[in-house]
Amino acid sequence: MISNISALTSKCQTTVPKELRDHLRIGPGDRVKWFINPDGTAVVLSRVPITALRGILTARKHVSIEQMD
Repeated sequence: MISNISALTSKCQTTVPKELRDHLRIGPGDRVKWFINPDGTAVVLSRVPITALRGILTARKHVSIEQMD
C-alpha cells in the first residue's frame, strides 16, 4: 500500500506526492476524479485521455480449432 501525507494550502490546494503521481501515471495538466464511498473513505482515480490507450491492444490473430488444440 502506498501511503503519503500532504497538507492543504490556504486555497485548499495540495501537492500529490511523487510516489502517488508515478503510480497513477499523472502529471501537470492531467485530471483526476474523486469519489466518496458510503463509509466515508475517499478514492481518487486518474482520468486517462483516450489517445493514451492507442497501441495497447494487438491485432487479433485468427486460428483454427485444430491450431488451438
